[in-house]
Amino acid sequence: MFVKNVIFDFAGTVADLSPSSGQMLRGFLKEKEGIDVDEKLAARAYDCVDRSLFYSSVKIHKNEQKSEFYKKYNDLILKNLGLFDVVDNSKNQLFEHFLSVKRHWVLKDDVKDTFETLKDMGKSISIVSNFDSKLKDIAEKLEISHLIDNMHISQDVGYEKPQVEFYEIFFERYGLNPKECLYVGDSYELDFLPAYQIGLKTLLIDERERFAKKENVISSISQILEKI
Repeated sequence: MFVKNVIFDFAGTVADLSPSSGQMLRGFLKEKEGIDVDEKLAARAYDCVDRSLFYSSVKIHKNEQKSEFYKKYNDLILKNLGLFDVVDNSKNQLFEHFLSVKRHWVLKDDVKDTFETLKDMGKSISIVSNFDSKLKDIAEKLEISHLIDNMHISQDVGYEKPQVEFYEIFFERYGLNPKECLYVGDSYELDFLPAYQIGLKTLLIDERERFAKKENVISSISQILEKI
């Protein structure tokens, strides 16, 4: 595979929030309701809901909009777990619980080494993410900003994945040839499908074995090095 430029999604691909949403939900249910939910089941519920309901950093600006989104989101999580009629979320208690816990971004284990190897190979690295402008500071704290050549953030450009315009603006802004790029992400709907449809070489990171193992599905970010 001929590749000059490697493009990465951020959340779930390069870094994860800690504690995870599954851990947060499990703690809430155990403390407030006395219900012990398996962490894998909780993670699976988030995978399912995330495939149909996307948070928009472009459209959501006000606190009440964010609160409204997460009321709907968390209700779907509870329904997925069969707990909607058991757990009281009428006053958006789950959202308030998540706000009360300070979370931080944690770099995935093999990311920095993989980035450094890619740079040694002469590849450029880009981050393309549905995120707000805080991402620049987060990358700095994670000590990877010096390895990133381009950062394309949805809130900054007014478009977001899976909109085609989001990608078109990226390639125009940084003067990259799509035929020389590899796109890597963890979401089938937001990363793999739109990137594949516009003709990008694409890899889907599947750490929890959600998808059939195929040539363009990998289980860790370091496996990129075997593909290029």
